[in-house]
Amino acid sequence: MKRNETDKLFGNLPACAADFIKIVIKKMRYRKKVRRDVMAELAAHFEDELRGCKTSDEKEQKAQQLIEQFGDAKLLGVLLRRAKKRCRSLWRKVLIRSFQVIGVILLYIIFVIVYLRSGTANISTDYTEWLTEQARGGRDEADNAKPYYDKAIELYVERPPAIVQKRIYSSSTVWLADFNDSEVNCLSKWLIDNEPAFEMLRQGASKPHNWLTYSSD
Repeated sequence: MKRNETDKLFGNLPACAADFIKIVIKKMRYRKKVRRDVMAELAAHFEDELRGCKTSDEKEQKAQQLIEQFGDAKLLGVLLRRAKKRCRSLWRKVLIRSFQVIGVILLYIIFVIVYLRSGTANISTDYTEWLTEQARGGRDEADNAKPYYDKAIELYVERPPAIVQKRIYSSSTVWLADFNDSEVNCLSKWLIDNEPAFEMLRQGASKPHNWLTYSSD
């Protein structure tokens, strides 16, 4: 409220009453329009009560009595603010509550974003081990043929060039009778060299199950 309007409003009131009203309005901490209305209401109340007083001393004494009846100015300001809030229209209450909810949601989103950006990944589950357990299905590791097949691949000796070329340049099925003595010897040596791999294949084929063991690689 402008200074000249305030002086006009408090022109007929004692200084103690004007100071009390100003303190109440200051402690009220609400919208300006509402504070102006409350200030006018308090000033009118004091004027009505002091209307019958003849002298300035009487007004001063009566004003002091009214101030004592009102009680603590800070508490009165808080109570007046609560009363005005309760008197707000329904649409205004809904609008304010909606903005409050939106504000809380935005703050939560900001907090989550900051938390996620400042944090580090913490993987608590080893999914490769989990996949392996799902593939195993509670079966004994000794029944798994996969390690034997892997070992057979590791021990496998590549075919010698003579046998490879015999297969490539032949337009029909190659039988053992089609090999000459040198090629037969080469084939025999290749089979002997792969005996460890064949043995691993035989052992793997004797196992009842075959599953993968997963790794992070």
